[in-house]
Amino acid sequence: MATSAPIPGDSSYAEATLNKAFIFLLFICALTFLPWLGMTPFNTKGEPREAVVAMSMLQQHNWILPVSCGGDIPYKPPFLAWLIALFSFPLGHVTEYTSRLPSALAVIAMVTTGFRLYCRRTSTSVAMIAAIVTFTAFEVNRAGMSCRVDMVLTAFSVMAMYSLFRHFERPRSPLPWGAVALMSCAVLTKGPVGALLPCLVTGIYLLIRGHRFWPVLGRLAAVGALSLVVPAIWYAAAYNVGGDEFLRLAIEENFGRFTGSMSYESHSKPIYYNLITLIAGWLPYTILALLSLFVLKAKRPDSPVGAILARMWMRIRLMRPIVLYSLVAIVTIFLFYCIPDSKRSVYLLPMYPFMGYFIALLVIRMAYRHRAIFRIFGSTLALLSIIVAMTFVALRFIDPSPQWFSGHHATQDFDMAYALHATPVYLLWVLWILAVWTAIVWFKVSRDRRPLHAVAATLTVIVTLYWSLAGLYQPIVLSTKSDRDIARVIDTILPVETLYTYISTPMLRYYTVNFYLGDRTIPVTDALASGASLTPTPLPAEGHILLNDQDLPRLQSHFPSHTFIPVYTSSHPSCDTRRPATLYHFTENP
Repeated sequence: MATSAPIPGDSSYAEATLNKAFIFLLFICALTFLPWLGMTPFNTKGEPREAVVAMSMLQQHNWILPVSCGGDIPYKPPFLAWLIALFSFPLGHVTEYTSRLPSALAVIAMVTTGFRLYCRRTSTSVAMIAAIVTFTAFEVNRAGMSCRVDMVLTAFSVMAMYSLFRHFERPRSPLPWGAVALMSCAVLTKGPVGALLPCLVTGIYLLIRGHRFWPVLGRLAAVGALSLVVPAIWYAAAYNVGGDEFLRLAIEENFGRFTGSMSYESHSKPIYYNLITLIAGWLPYTILALLSLFVLKAKRPDSPVGAILARMWMRIRLMRPIVLYSLVAIVTIFLFYCIPDSKRSVYLLPMYPFMGYFIALLVIRMAYRHRAIFRIFGSTLALLSIIVAMTFVALRFIDPSPQWFSGHHATQDFDMAYALHATPVYLLWVLWILAVWTAIVWFKVSRDRRPLHAVAATLTVIVTLYWSLAGLYQPIVLSTKSDRDIARVIDTILPVETLYTYISTPMLRYYTVNFYLGDRTIPVTDALASGASLTPTPLPAEGHILLNDQDLPRLQSHFPSHTFIPVYTSSHPSCDTRRPATLYHFTENP
């Protein structure tokens, strides 16, 4: 018997439409992140520091607390390293691609899960725009392409909030076990904040909705406690391996960072720093928000402050549950991360999926009610795409000269320009096709009188810009900053030999060189780098050591019986120390 097709208006048609939209979103997300993960070498100290933990797990078969960089224990819990090691196991080694894959899969899972949540409670159009806006926000896109714990933590935390919202919306079981599992993964990624934040957001939301304080506290305390059971097992096992050193590091990372009592400076910033990072992190949509200030008018208050606040509170109480939950999440997360002295832009990542909903509403309102402003926004982005492509092509056919560049970063700027100049011709054709296609899509579709078509054209331009950035510009430019070439030269000089390193800055390592050498560097003791009056780690009678020339006198003062002869000096500053690195051959005088 033939099955009839879904009829517009019935539940099966709505479900089929949702599924098609979900598949489309999944495809666009995957195409924005997955093809490009391995194209850019590591060029900051953060990525290889995380990747080398997974490398040491595979090498040492130690899945609890492996040692890397010659003796360092991990700064963070192991979930990210477990995922990297799992994805790298079929290859037998860790790569840039497998190191960044957990973050990319995390952002895809977070965005698609959020789409289904909002789609069932708002509309497919709003949910789709909110999803695309979220993963094309600069901060989210950058985190999804990086080997760092932040996006994995964000995804588990946000999806735990989604799960808690669904549970308290229509409780089907005494406890939200899905949220418990997600929060456990979040805690295993970066610490207790992965359980605290979802419970805090949900608790405030329930209290605003009129739930009683003690029952809310009791249920969320039970959820939070259950989510700590599995991480507690790992913490106990790690303490059994690392002892007091691990305990000190865990307390400092989880509590010292929040209270500002860390033993070293760690991203200490004023409160307004969080606002600045949000403005920068929401590019390019910050441009639309600024343009909207010219047309969106605020009403003058016509009542006493008390009456205004009372009306505002009533409006908040009467909000639809998903809108109120999103608002509570935004405000709670922002205020929470204003408390610690340590502030970074990635700490605010859990705000972005919830802010994406309100940004989507702004996009739709501007497209429907202020088409001229919205066309300015889209035209600016399309024009930017053409200008960037023209600049790229111009650099390809104009031989850059070192005399064009001056200042502290002149050498690095010249290296970037020359790398663009040396781009293969076929990449220029790919770039031009993308740029011209972007312009055609915008200028044709944006003139359509249907506002959603203008929105689709604008989002197409933004997504295409990210494809160009990840697949063309970024790999070429950032490869000039990486220490990968330094490691390759050293590997030809020392194919198997252990490499000693020394950096006078406490707790800093040549992480990138260490990753590309397969974790065979040994730092000369922390006591020497910190200036403590302890005996430094003895050097053998002969070997090689990597350091910058400014640190050489200090090293020689601690090893007066050794002679250091330079063998190789990098042509550009190390991405870890921001100073040229020199390889020395050392011998002990008889």
